[in-house]
Amino acid sequence: MKAGTEARRVASVMHVRCPDRLPEGVYRQVLEQLAELSPVVQALPPTAALVELKGALRYHGVDARRLGEVLRVRTISRLGVDVRVGIGPSITVAATASGQITAAGGG
Repeated sequence: MKAGTEARRVASVMHVRCPDRLPEGVYRQVLEQLAELSPVVQALPPTAALVELKGALRYHGVDARRLGEVLRVRTISRLGVDVRVGIGPSITVAATASGQITAAGGG
């Protein structure tokens, strides 16, 4: 039973929020950056997306926080877009986490 409880606590969903009024073309480029991290990406237009992390964590050999950091660095350096990243065991937790980030820099 303990293994099942641990599995539910594992951060397996990433919710990404882009800045408001982001041009559609740039939003698509952000989605492409997400697809480089995980093959399971769901666009939530106009400025958000969900990413399933379970397979990505195993593939990249890092934890969810590190994948979030990699995503932010890539979107800032490649696109000039600072995204808000929330990570959690469910869509609701991840979306709530990304919604609580108010300042640039993820803090």
